[in-house]
Order: sequence, then structure tokens, then C-alpha cells
Amino acid sequence: AKGGNKSFNVDAAFESDMNQGRIDLSKLSAQGLGLTIDGNFNANNMSSKNGKINGKLDIKGNQLKDLLTALGQADMAKTVKSLNIDAGISGTSADMTLSPLNLTANVAGAGQKPVDVTLSAGSARANLDKETLNIKGLSLTGLGMNVKGNINATKIKSAPAFSGDLNVPAFNLRNVLASFGNRQNTKDPKALTSFAMTTKLNGTAKSVKLSDLNMKIDKSTIKGDIDVRDFAGPDLSFGLGIDSINLDNYLAPDAKGATPEAAAAGA
Repeated sequence: AKGGNKSFNVDAAFESDMNQGRIDLSKLSAQGLGLTIDGNFNANNMSSKNGKINGKLDIKGNQLKDLLTALGQADMAKTVKSLNIDAGISGTSADMTLSPLNLTANVAGAGQKPVDVTLSAGSARANLDKETLNIKGLSLTGLGMNVKGNINATKIKSAPAFSGDLNVPAFNLRNVLASFGNRQNTKDPKALTSFAMTTKLNGTAKSVKLSDLNMKIDKSTIKGDIDVRDFAGPDLSFGLGIDSINLDNYLAPDAKGATPEAAAAGA
């Protein structure tokens, strides 16, 4: 299909026998909108709950600025240079597992060297009859990060709710923010260069609670709970304890030549 100076081309080899519930998409190849899509899909006995599904999908995206902008992601369009998705699917129509599941984005903020950020999972299993989703071995790596976690969701079709855990070893938050175009200008140039966190989490589509939170920012340790009961308000409550912090380190530096009186007047 063609429209203006844009095109989308598809090449597929497809066979089906609906009486036997068989679908065989032995080849799928598509190019367009900055994306290249390759994969295959095979399903048997799909009229039964015991029908089997097996397939693989590989998506590569380059020159995504126009596509992301059209999707209302103008800020992302400035930082995401390329995107690769690798996913395998197996199971039945009611109980499916995605493995592998890898998403790699090449990102760079203004003036920053492009780097890869990868979101992956050991497996993601969705049981549509039981309305459950279990994601094991969730991982986010890149930019010095190595975030690990697990997520379990229930009532995914009717009233989604989730629980899990998150482990974020220390990384340079300042560099990560700069890579997405958000440079931090602080009195202490070393502020936000070390961030780490562990927490348990649970929530719904409208709320989230972080419990047993242990967060380290530079030389400070923060412990406690954060409960956002409703994002719309937001309806927020928290109980946090901090050992020590110098807030001046995180403020913008004083303008050169500014006197204490001028600084106080502008505060």
C-alpha cells in the first residue's frame, strides 16, 4: 500500500484449514514506516482450548521520528534512534507464553552518545481463562542500569491488579537523565550520581503502593512506604524516614556575581 511518499510492503506465505482449526503463516515479511517486521506463526486445533500456538516475531525500527511523532510521542522521537523487538510465542489460545521477550532501544539525548537500553523477561505467561499474567526475570539494562524484578497480575481482563518486587542496584541517575535530554544543573556536580532502590509493589490501573522501600540517593538512605491510592487526585500518603541529606546540593547553583541579598530577594 502507498500513500504520498510513504509505503508499506508485505510479503507473506499463508495456509489455513478452518475446519481443522489450522493456521500456518510460514513467512511474514513487511517493511514500512521505518519498521521491518519478520516472523512466522503456526496454530493447530484452534477450535479447542487445547489448540497449540507457536511462533516468532522480530521487529526492527530505524528512522522512527515521523512514526513516533504521529503517535503523539514527540519527546521520545527526539531520543529514540532505533528499536528492536524479539519475541517468541507458544502455548494454547487460553494459556500463552512469550519467551524470549526482548526490547532494545538505542537512545541518545542532545549532545549524548547513543547507547542501547534493553527491556527483557525470562518469560511472560498469560492465562486468559484464569485472568493471570506472570512475568519472571524482568530486566532493564543499559546506561549503567541493571534493574531486576518480577510481576504477577490478576483479573487482567476485568479488574487488573498486580504485585511484585523490584531491585535497582546503584547507577548514575544523572547520566541517565542526561541521555534522555534532561540535564541536571545542581550546586554539587556529583549530586544524583548514585541511586539505588529495592521495594515490593502492588497496585491496580488506578493506584500503586511501594512497601518496604529502601532507597539510596548519593549519601542518603530513605526507608518507608509510598501509597498512591488514586492517580487522578492524586490521593497520596507516605511514611518515609531519611538519615541525612543536604538539600543545597540539589538546588541550582547561584548565578555568578549574585550577592546574598539578590539571591534572597529572588527566592
